[in-house]
Amino acid sequence: HNSLARFMAYYAQPAAPAAAAPAGPPDYEVQNVQDDTISSLAWSPNANLLCAASWNNDVRVWEMNQSGIVPRAALQPAHTGPVLAASWMPDGTGILTASADKMAKLWNLSTNQAQQIAAHDGPIRDVEFFPDQRVFITTSWDRTLRVWNGQQGTPVNRVQLPERVWCCHSRGVYLAIACADKNIYSFDMRNLAQPFRTDASKDNQTTVVKIFPDQTGLTHASNDGRVSILWYQENPAIGRKNFAFKCHRDVTKKEVHGINDICFHPTFGTFVTAGGDCSYIFWDHISQQRLAKPAKKTTPVTAVAFNNSGQYLAYALGYDWERGFDGNTPEKRTQIFLHQVTEDEVKPKPKAPGT
Repeated sequence: HNSLARFMAYYAQPAAPAAAAPAGPPDYEVQNVQDDTISSLAWSPNANLLCAASWNNDVRVWEMNQSGIVPRAALQPAHTGPVLAASWMPDGTGILTASADKMAKLWNLSTNQAQQIAAHDGPIRDVEFFPDQRVFITTSWDRTLRVWNGQQGTPVNRVQLPERVWCCHSRGVYLAIACADKNIYSFDMRNLAQPFRTDASKDNQTTVVKIFPDQTGLTHASNDGRVSILWYQENPAIGRKNFAFKCHRDVTKKEVHGINDICFHPTFGTFVTAGGDCSYIFWDHISQQRLAKPAKKTTPVTAVAFNNSGQYLAYALGYDWERGFDGNTPEKRTQIFLHQVTEDEVKPKPKAPGT
């Protein structure tokens, strides 16, 4: 999901080795997945329902039960262009979708109908719902953030951004937006007049930004294999220290790979990164350690998502357009797997001496 690289095609120090985690049950492959790259994975907040959005313009949902994981619903096509993001409504009754066709929609699962809720002058990178304000926000390549109430066809607020939106994420009342000017803008939804902070990114190109579960800061990553940890109020005395580290790199081959996604564990607050090097890695940003690195796959990992209990990690494999059109070979087929998470992979570890 280097969606930025694919947008362009479509529209004109290594970590210290970690102890090997005990072998768990084999990962379970989800059936009836899309035939093009998965851009986004998301679990329902109150059920074991997994949603996947794809570059083939559709969105699908599977239900996990005692017999496995089975198809539950599909919107085919959901849009007339690639679906770049999908997220659940807080009550689990609907799914928000954002597309390169310049529209955002709300898909009602009970009726299987999708209603357009937003429109932009360029591809919509993301759509989020803020329950306290009862509004949707959309961010776009047209350099705007727009706020919608779902009742009228025009935005109730519009914020001009300095550049195209590479990626964004919301949590609580906060919204973090990474733009093409290599800055990350943090907004409070209660006052969108201006960001409450702007942080320069050293990334070559920011591919993902995620706010911490406790909303005390954020992490962002790039297409050159770098993850940055940023606290809103830095305080090294209590472990809140800004730092960056390199990962998803092959030192022997001297290859640098992009980071396609990040997801925080809902219980322990640690996180997982998904990379173009065909791997996903678990990290503890408090103790500044790598927790576990499961065996490499044969295809880039384009999206990751923990379920609500944190017991399972869904991950998608597929081509992330890191190597352009020439790299899109038939063996890089799209797949989704479920990984049963072990405590060793996600439980925080004591801080190493000297860090």
